Amino acid sequence: MTMIRIGVAGSGGRMGQEIIAAVCADPRTTLVATYESPQHPRLGETAADGIFITTADNMKEHHLDALIDFTVPAASLQLTTLCEQHGVASVIGTTGFTEAEKLRLHELSSSIAIVLAPNMSVGVNALFELAEHAAKLLQAGALGGGYDMEVFETHHRNKKDAPSGTALYMGELLARTTGVDFSTAAVHDRHGREYSRKEHEIGFSVVRGGDIVGEHRAIFAGNGEQLEIVHRSTSRTNYAIGALRAALFAANATPGMYNMSAVLDVNKSPSITASL
Repeated sequence: MTMIRIGVAGSGGRMGQEIIAAVCADPRTTLVATYESPQHPRLGETAADGIFITTADNMKEHHLDALIDFTVPAASLQLTTLCEQHGVASVIGTTGFTEAEKLRLHELSSSIAIVLAPNMSVGVNALFELAEHAAKLLQAGALGGGYDMEVFETHHRNKKDAPSGTALYMGELLARTTGVDFSTAAVHDRHGREYSRKEHEIGFSVVRGGDIVGEHRAIFAGNGEQLEIVHRSTSRTNYAIGALRAALFAANATPGMYNMSAVLDVNKSPSITASL
């Protein structure tokens, strides 16, 4: 059996450490490189047996099959550019890309396989599928105003982006499914508003506190009934396992942009354009 050679970017963080543990524990993969920014305090430390945390400048020497990248948008673009130069598949869990940055990633995907996903947990991707299916069913069966849709998310105190990339993706998914324009439907703040909820709004509520790993909730509120679909994470292991699964997929995929539906074969499609 050919071992898949994997590098991990963002290896000094909590998510990076979970991914490193998952790679080292899987008999199909071998960890050959761990990367961090030049200013990171853990640069030069040992990430795993015989593997030191370095910058990605020497990526070519590591002969990677796939890079798993949980960093920040600017770093992800630089790393993916290096992957494209060296023929390395890229798995990107970074969120918060601008439209121009997304376009650049799509350009790079003409040469390498890229898996781009706001959340790589299998459970969260099941949440996406269930929420999409619920929106279709409720929209088709709605009478007299339909169902109001809201997205709630909760994370630890140190999470920087709000709403989370996962919450925004779910909102975009609900908007596409119900045929509304997400840019006008999304509501992030109701403070000071002097009018009631408008039809087709998708409201976002955010909680930050403690060491909460993550919770995402889709709420469909109709006349006389409410439906909630919830995913709760109690550890980061599920994200690491999903990222590893994506790396195994990407290492053997043809060039293109993929999302977790393709990795999990949800739609039986060889290539599905990612949307973040």
